[in-house]
This record gives sequence, structure tokens and C-alpha cells, in this order.
Amino acid sequence: MLQLEQLVWQDRLVHGGNPDGSRLWTHMMRRLMPHDVYQEPSGRSGPEPEEILAVRDWIEAEQP
Repeated sequence: MLQLEQLVWQDRLVHGGNPDGSRLWTHMMRRLMPHDVYQEPSGRSGPEPEEILAVRDWIEAEQP
């Protein structure tokens, strides 16, 4: 997930300017992502609220 420029070009994950229509955002809100935190018993903590909002802001700022 750290290769942000590549994510923008994957329409199935990110719809630039539309967080609610982006799979990345909706999966984060449903606690399906990050996968290693919510789907596997890793003992790691999930992203902080500020980090989650930063993803939303990033998606909103990206232009299709």
C-alpha cells in the first residue's frame, strides 16, 4: 500500500476524488484493510484515526 502512485492507476482500488467509491477506503472503514491487522491474528494495532483520515484526504485530492 505504500506505492501510492500505482494505487491511483488501479481503478478497482482507488477512484481519485471519490473516497466513498474507492475500494481502498471502504475496506478500511469496514476493517477489512490492512489485511495483516484485521484478517490475520498478528497482534498488530490498526491505523490511528488520523492515518485513516489522511487516506481519505489523499483519495479526495487525487484527480482521475
